[in-house]
Amino acid sequence: MKSFSTLLRTTLVLCCLLLQQTTAYAQSDVTQPGDPLIASSGSTPGSEGVANAIDNQPTKYLNFDTVGIEGIPSGFVVTPGVGKTVLSGLTMQSANDAVERDPKWVRLEGSNDEAPTWETGSWTVIYENEEVPAWTGQFPDGDRFQAQTFIFGNQAPYTHYRWTVLQVQGEAANSMQIAEVELLGRSVPVDVTQPGDPLISSSGNTPGSEAAPNAIDNQPTKYLNFDTVGIDGLPSGFVVSPAVGETNVVGLSLQSANDAPERDPLRIRLEGSNDEAPTWEAGTWEVIYENEEVPAWSEIFPGGDRFQTQEFFFLDHEASYLHYRWTVLQVQGEAANSMQIAEVELLAFSRAADCNKALFLTKPVDTPVLQGQRAQFFTKVNGPWPVQWYKNGEPIAGAIQTVYTTEPITAANAGDLYSVEIVGCETSEAVQAVIFEPTSQPLSIGVNFAGAGANGAPTSVEPTEIGGASLQAYWNNLPPEGDGIPTGIEENLLNSRNESSGISVEWISGNTWGAGTGTDDTNAKLLNGLIEGGDNEDAPATIIFSNVPDGSYSMLIYSVARPLEFPTVDFEQLESAQNIFMTMENADDYNLSPAFRQVTSTDIAARGTGNYVRFDDIAPDNDGNVTLNFWDEGDEAANSTVNALQLVETARKVLRFTSIQLDPSTRNATLTWTSRKNRFYIMERSTDLVDWEELTDNVPSEGDSTSYVDEAVPADLTKAYYRVTEE
Repeated sequence: MKSFSTLLRTTLVLCCLLLQQTTAYAQSDVTQPGDPLIASSGSTPGSEGVANAIDNQPTKYLNFDTVGIEGIPSGFVVTPGVGKTVLSGLTMQSANDAVERDPKWVRLEGSNDEAPTWETGSWTVIYENEEVPAWTGQFPDGDRFQAQTFIFGNQAPYTHYRWTVLQVQGEAANSMQIAEVELLGRSVPVDVTQPGDPLISSSGNTPGSEAAPNAIDNQPTKYLNFDTVGIDGLPSGFVVSPAVGETNVVGLSLQSANDAPERDPLRIRLEGSNDEAPTWEAGTWEVIYENEEVPAWSEIFPGGDRFQTQEFFFLDHEASYLHYRWTVLQVQGEAANSMQIAEVELLAFSRAADCNKALFLTKPVDTPVLQGQRAQFFTKVNGPWPVQWYKNGEPIAGAIQTVYTTEPITAANAGDLYSVEIVGCETSEAVQAVIFEPTSQPLSIGVNFAGAGANGAPTSVEPTEIGGASLQAYWNNLPPEGDGIPTGIEENLLNSRNESSGISVEWISGNTWGAGTGTDDTNAKLLNGLIEGGDNEDAPATIIFSNVPDGSYSMLIYSVARPLEFPTVDFEQLESAQNIFMTMENADDYNLSPAFRQVTSTDIAARGTGNYVRFDDIAPDNDGNVTLNFWDEGDEAANSTVNALQLVETARKVLRFTSIQLDPSTRNATLTWTSRKNRFYIMERSTDLVDWEELTDNVPSEGDSTSYVDEAVPADLTKAYYRVTEE
């Protein structure tokens, strides 16, 4: 029988082995060949550039700036394609030749700025070592391509990293060299909550559209509670029971809401419980984390931007819980009349998926993309489960986030197939990036109301983004920049082929806001900003397109309400005398199942429920106007909205001559053709259909039919050809 001391030694050895296995699992290189890199300078040989430092090969990065002990620092900035990570180690592999070029003094920094550079940005030191052991001392046989690893404590996640060599090993060195730099860590913890998880509010003292479920809806909607006022108010918050079951939360993410910064949390507490059914007031609650001085958002983000996120980590926390209670005990301002928060995320590391619980909430779909642009694929899962993206059946290195961005799509790679796996569990169906040709769709004008005030607005759409029930790129943001406005005019809109259309739009409403559909994809952006409907039929909100050419058009109107609101909306297309009556989906409905759902009801007593309507067979009036009126009936607290709109050309009047007459006495030729309102024409003449003489330009349209008189046609012309062109 083994002695107690032998058993103890055995136990300790097993413990150490397990710890080593855990460390090996947790730490891996977060960089991949091809990750965006910025060199400290171009002072490097052509074949020994900065990309060699992260290519997973014993190639060399050499920089001539760092010489001896008085040189200029050298290194690089890298943005790992895996996204934000938490680093806990650094590995450096020596290069092939002169040992005096090896690093001696190194610094590793992190940044979450949008686009920092080597020279600029907010950089935080993660690790610094002024006495890296000489490789000759660690590897006395003189072997090169040897690696040293340095482990450090770090709990902060970063998107970008700056690796700097401030001094090399030898005073006589003429440069700095390194074969490979590995940044050891893992992806950041992810949110264990999902929209719809069981939730108990601290009280009902909150506006109807700004209730506690907004805090975990993964959108920039707001939870506001009037209990926590100034410095002497009552605590407010919520209890949530993540549907994924027991979790070990090691971090907390808080996103500020839209308005008064004095309402932001100052003192917070997070607790856990494994009781069967705890409530806000009752249950066995254990404190996980408390922060009595949450930094003011106005100081961390001095530009005054709202919807900004602060993260707090407690990675040494080991206990797991079924339920969590998040509490705000005090807000930032003494004069605050409430507590507000846009989003609360409870963060845990993804280690392995429980296949009995893990589910896709949304899966990637075939995605249209303009040739030469990058496509994005999206997925959502119902818990903190690890995911892996594949291309043509092979795993994509570093592609472990819920969003994957492809390389630029061309005819050569448009056939590639993409899928995503909940690691060890389900894999999605394969999808493609489909090259979108604007001329394959009807010509259209798309307008996106940017919105402002709350719920993630203003929200703009980039010109190359493709969306809408009738797919198009080149949407017009109203206004083009900045916050949305309730009333405005935008002239000369772009059409869906990136051409100036000459068409203008004017909108007149009472307010602008945000719906809360988010910014995950183009359609979510289109549905997020909004203008509000009028109070009734006699005082509607109005959208008027002007200078619309003659023809037949369809109008598609997108309408999503704010969370927890259920307004009705009455649409009137004025020129065609058509009406459609809808009960609007709100952002909660849409986010639960993102898709366009059309309403066609023309009976006010039998409204359909959805998020867009379509009017067909619209002809502009004699002044070239196409007009939409919209309003709501009933609860003034639940306003109807229009978020975006498309005017789609379904038939254009054919340009053709209808009459050509010659007066023999005057030799005047009168030419008449089908025309479109508010257009101008060029008239040309030829005798051989090869060479054309311009007779005049800027001929104004006379309506459905326009005439031009070619006066005193020369008598020696026995025949003539005429050509009319719309300007």
